[in-house]
Amino acid sequence: MNKLEIKGLTHKICFIDTLNEMYQVNINHMDVFTRVEYAKCGEKTLKHYDWLKSVYSKFDDAEKKDFRDLFSQSVHTYQLLNTTVNLSDDASVSDVREILRKSEVEEIRNINGLLENISGTYSKAYSAYFDSFKSEFDEKAEKILKTATENSFDILSFMEDNSGIRFSEFAQIAGFTFPDTIKYYFTFRPIGAMGFQTQHEIISTVQGNINDLTGIISTPFHEFSHFLFRTFTLFDDFKKISSGLKDHKELLDYWETKSKNYYDWDGWVEENLVEGYSKFLVRKYKELCKLTVNNVYSSYVIDKMFYDHLISRNFDSGKSTLKEASLEFLTNLHYQNLLK
Repeated sequence: MNKLEIKGLTHKICFIDTLNEMYQVNINHMDVFTRVEYAKCGEKTLKHYDWLKSVYSKFDDAEKKDFRDLFSQSVHTYQLLNTTVNLSDDASVSDVREILRKSEVEEIRNINGLLENISGTYSKAYSAYFDSFKSEFDEKAEKILKTATENSFDILSFMEDNSGIRFSEFAQIAGFTFPDTIKYYFTFRPIGAMGFQTQHEIISTVQGNINDLTGIISTPFHEFSHFLFRTFTLFDDFKKISSGLKDHKELLDYWETKSKNYYDWDGWVEENLVEGYSKFLVRKYKELCKLTVNNVYSSYVIDKMFYDHLISRNFDSGKSTLKEASLEFLTNLHYQNLLK
């Protein structure tokens, strides 16, 4: 069984992630990161939204320009966090800034200069905010870890058993040894998460409004599933089918208007499949624990359709693999779309 660690707030994750969330709330994805959506997650999350708006409103014109430039550069937030995640869990904001400054990637070093320009307003507000919630999130992480330990739930084995694919298969393709430690890191945000992999750890960030084990595993179900899917989405048989789906108007429109900055086309199709499959895994977990299975709603375009496909065909990894189910679904979707 893999070693599991659940961490509260850390600067190595939260300093950049919270800054990016502020960008999404105030500039880039105001149609998604809305006050209404935050309010759905509870009063604490709504207050967090108001804090993100308040801090941004205190930026002067020069800081707002640098802030926009920071996230409109060619470097994605993932690349920044994939750099800082290698720091120790007790790393300071200065340590975060230093590892970015020393990056071998020129674009990341350039972004550090923009960070310097807005650090006066943001860093002061962020540090006070971080400190005010640190103990609360640490206690929550410790409580959920205790529950996970008592339940002896091995998330990777569960995912392998329900997919017919081993994580070691992706590790072999990518040329590394799959890590033996799983770590979850809390962020403040209620929307969005990321997964990372270091030499010794497989990592998922976790939304700040999650308060129990069932909630916390839904995020790594998604993030870690990418490793399973990439045992076949990196190859031509998937890419050929994926390319044919560009005639799916709704899928294409969503990608071009909301997701093109985050995924190439194949990555966008994969993201929909991963989201549908992670919903399927949540259902399987709840059935295992005899918990109520809630209604499922679409997060993207075809994610729920894939979830429904898995349910309707009684997907059983002992009889077919996730790859077979995925390619069958995409092929059927392509032909159904041609008949419209």
